Amino acid sequence: MKKNSLPVPSLTGETEPSSSLNEDGRVSNLAGAGGLNASDTTNGRLVSMKFKEAKKLGELAKLPYSELVGEGAENVTVDGVNTADCAEPGDIVWAESKEAIDSLSSSGAAAAIIPSQAKETPIPAIRHPLPKLVFGMLLKEFVPIDEGDGEASEVHPEARVDSAARICGGAKVGAGSVIKAGAVIGRGATVGEGCQVGYNSVIDWGCQLGNRVIVHSGTVIGTDGFGYVQKPCDDDPSTFESLKIPHAGIVIVEDDVEIGSNVCIDRGMLKPTWIGKGTKIDNLVQIAHNCEIGRHNIIISFAGISGSTKTGKNVIMAGQVGVADHTTIGDGAILMAGTKVAGEIQPQAKVIGYPPLPRSDFWKWTSCLMDVTLVKRILKSAQSSSDFEEFKAKMSELKPLGWPFKK
Repeated sequence: MKKNSLPVPSLTGETEPSSSLNEDGRVSNLAGAGGLNASDTTNGRLVSMKFKEAKKLGELAKLPYSELVGEGAENVTVDGVNTADCAEPGDIVWAESKEAIDSLSSSGAAAAIIPSQAKETPIPAIRHPLPKLVFGMLLKEFVPIDEGDGEASEVHPEARVDSAARICGGAKVGAGSVIKAGAVIGRGATVGEGCQVGYNSVIDWGCQLGNRVIVHSGTVIGTDGFGYVQKPCDDDPSTFESLKIPHAGIVIVEDDVEIGSNVCIDRGMLKPTWIGKGTKIDNLVQIAHNCEIGRHNIIISFAGISGSTKTGKNVIMAGQVGVADHTTIGDGAILMAGTKVAGEIQPQAKVIGYPPLPRSDFWKWTSCLMDVTLVKRILKSAQSSSDFEEFKAKMSELKPLGWPFKK
């Protein structure tokens, strides 16, 4: 093995997950004795994932390049995975940035997986060059490996399911819902009352639709998030290969949402991707993992929303809007067509362009930019004009419609 190469970690002893539904139709027991329970609480969105069997930190640290940190760390027992802000006693969390590591002191987590260069941590930890990949190995236990027994699904007598649709094990379809030909309702997924799932659409495992949700043809809800870590290739350390991170979170779509055709909404890595009540999504929109889309948003064709973006209520995104990851967009903001956003957009803002500017400022800026490109010709027109009226006439010929001459 070359000096700079890192082996891909693997964890043994994995078991086949099972799936069932709680009384309220939410997914549970995706890991046999444990499970995934997503709920919207007054404290925020919490996810609890518990292993079928508890694990010793010392066992996990047997992976190549791993190092235990903390007195007695090898005997620490972990029984689930979580995020640092939602961790319960017994959970192990992934903390890679300085901010995440600092937050461990106030976390309820029992242990953490941190990068090799991290010097100190307030709780027992495993150091590893690829901490996110190690954490991903633990998430694999919560990802179903088959569709389950379709006979174990629950379809309300008043629901209409086409004979060419597929309802997987543990799935639930509510009263009055219509599932059209070619649609797939994945293992443990929930479709509420009065929903419509169009031709060849997929509601993948564990995902939840509220009541009166419309999903048009060819849409996929719950595809894996686009998450990878890179390591040097064994045969060429100057080239990096991308290693997939499993995504064990789900997608939750609240009541009265309408989703157009050929839309892709990725499941979260751990926390759910969330689509708020009453939101309307046009055709050909991409919403990445762990996004939280607020209530009554309008998102128009060709918009692309990167991971962990949060929007407030009544946000409007026009066509071809692009949003960078971890962006926050305030209540009532309007992103006009083609706008590219990174960072934060204030509530009630109306922006356009890149960098995004208030609409009035954008047109002033583009007008000034046009003036700069025409400076030489403007000066020549001024020198060759006998009076101001002639100059205005020449300028009206120089400037295209949309940049009218102003005295």
